[in-house]
Amino acid sequence: MIWASSYNDRLYRLSYTNNKFESFLTEKDVTCIYEDKSGRFWAGTSKNGLQMSRIREEKFYCLCK
Repeated sequence: MIWASSYNDRLYRLSYTNNKFESFLTEKDVTCIYEDKSGRFWAGTSKNGLQMSRIREEKFYCLCK
């Protein structure tokens, strides 16, 4: 699985079924991304705090205030 973003843009995932990027986190404020050893995917945003997802899930969880 390939994830991509550029500074202050959306988060995208490459779909292997149609070879196109799909948008995640509709906000255009992603500042960093990270995958940990437990298979969790983290995205830091400038406006909405820290977001977390387990790789196989289609949903991100906001870990903000």
